[in-house]
Amino acid sequence: MALLASHMEINAHGAAVNACQTGTGARGRYCAPRVARGYHFMVYCDRRWQKGPMEMKPTRPGMWSFRKGIYRQRARTPSTRTPSARTRPSDVLVFALLVLLLTDAAVAACSLGPSASNSGTNDPWYGDLAGHWARPYIRVLWEEEVADGYVYASGRSYFRPNRLCDRAQFLLLLAKAFQLDPFEPPVPSYADVDPSFTVLNGKKAWAYIEACVRAGISFVLPGGKLFPNAEVTREDAVEFLVRCLDLWPVAQQIPEDEAWRILSRFTDGHKTSPERLKSMALSVRLGIVQGCGDGTLQPRRPMMRCEMATIVYKSCLVRAEAHPPWFSPDGDGIDETVEFQFTWLKNRNVVSWNGGITDAAGQTVFTFNPGQAPGPPPRTSVWGGTDFSGRPLPEGQYFYQLWVKDRLGNQFFSVKKPLYLVKHFLTARLHPEVAGDGDTVLVLAETRPAALEVTATFICGRTVSLEAAPGRQSWTATVEMGPWLPVGKQQVGVRAVFPGAAREETLYVTRLDPLTITAEVRPNPASRGQTVSLLAYTGMGVEAVTATLFGETIAMRQDGPARWAGEYRVPVTAPVGPTDVLFSAFADGRRKDYIVILTVEQSPLTNLTFILSE
Repeated sequence: MALLASHMEINAHGAAVNACQTGTGARGRYCAPRVARGYHFMVYCDRRWQKGPMEMKPTRPGMWSFRKGIYRQRARTPSTRTPSARTRPSDVLVFALLVLLLTDAAVAACSLGPSASNSGTNDPWYGDLAGHWARPYIRVLWEEEVADGYVYASGRSYFRPNRLCDRAQFLLLLAKAFQLDPFEPPVPSYADVDPSFTVLNGKKAWAYIEACVRAGISFVLPGGKLFPNAEVTREDAVEFLVRCLDLWPVAQQIPEDEAWRILSRFTDGHKTSPERLKSMALSVRLGIVQGCGDGTLQPRRPMMRCEMATIVYKSCLVRAEAHPPWFSPDGDGIDETVEFQFTWLKNRNVVSWNGGITDAAGQTVFTFNPGQAPGPPPRTSVWGGTDFSGRPLPEGQYFYQLWVKDRLGNQFFSVKKPLYLVKHFLTARLHPEVAGDGDTVLVLAETRPAALEVTATFICGRTVSLEAAPGRQSWTATVEMGPWLPVGKQQVGVRAVFPGAAREETLYVTRLDPLTITAEVRPNPASRGQTVSLLAYTGMGVEAVTATLFGETIAMRQDGPARWAGEYRVPVTAPVGPTDVLFSAFADGRRKDYIVILTVEQSPLTNLTFILSE
């Protein structure tokens, strides 16, 4: 029996790359069922099977090789073949074909290509997924080094796909899928999750859970209990994902009656918890959740680990985010464009990409990569609200989505998300624009579209909220002028807040000096000895008013808001002609004067003629 050395190298697809053929030919068959810590091989050589253990060793990325002695069994009976075909060392059949299935890793590499790799920080490939429907999804997550399973001291690793998923496991997967850095706060956020907390047969998970808390992914507020081992229901998983994908604010915009209407298409949609209602409705609207195939939603059914991996795979491998999700290409220089940020997991070997924007009817109005440039997408892309031809699009709701394709033709889509093109307008005015203390100033505003709130802020820092008319497009407020505002022309900032945007307009109001006075004398002219009325009109802050004429000072009484009155009898000896009447107003230690010219006429009594008779 002769011993021959043979060497064969295979790539990650399991195909023979190089066979060292000792002699002039090689023929035969080879199979390699897997055994623990090596392989069992059988070689069909000269119509006989030879078998023995074989250990594969990596030679370079994606390539494995072995070297093994081969024994040739000599023929025991005289050969009847021709001399050229007789059994010789050169007749030994050296391996011509390797079976594709050497290990689970090789099988996955065959289907997914050389991108499949197992870093030192990743689990060994799981030995319980052969034939499982979720295997392709879990495989991709494993490649991206975000999957976690049960690893035992023997070195064997299992995913346990049909076990129920708990909250801690789900948060661990989300933290890794969204590439959150582990976070270790000085005080744990939850009383039942401390730094020693582990999952999946001893894996530390506390820092990843804290990263989810910091990112706003966890729907359990810090300070309470997470109940990390509690089963994750389908509605809980949706809530986690909606928060991960920055869709929670969008979900909260859905009216409650509309949310129930969306879920009513499922026979058990009414069983959704009220606190999960809007997130579940949005996930149905966006296609994240499509029901269970029998017309049910099963919102409270616990999820298995295979379902956990699948929903993350379908929602998180490729992501697109719009900043801001409300933009306004209206020419005012504010929020004129929207910037899209694209992210994808690192090992997918992306060779092409595209995506686009559709209107509410589902018609594509814009594509991100119209020239079909190869390679991965850019990290950002900017859109100005125009169609393919550069024409401005009308206001309304749009949807955006990104997809990438890897070198094996696998295509991955981001979750379709809403985007709002809104042309925001704000017009405002004050009436009157000049007012004294005690006067009422009306603040008026018009907004397009409906605003969330409108406020008016005066220069002194006082802010007044305007009240909305039905439709929230007309807004009003009344302000009483007073000492709280400085005297003179002052700035008023009117601000309208829209969903995702704000607009401001600057107005001006003039506050009159409260120490103001005007006056009059009635009648004027007046005769000697006649009683006249003294009237003064002042600002609201005036404390006292006096009138001085013919050397006498009269304290006037307040006769109403900012109105003062008094009476005076013109002396019969008063000189005929004009005379000054000095009115003085007093406030805050200050004085302000106002002069009225009173004309004194000669008394009619001086023109009388007396006739005496008998």
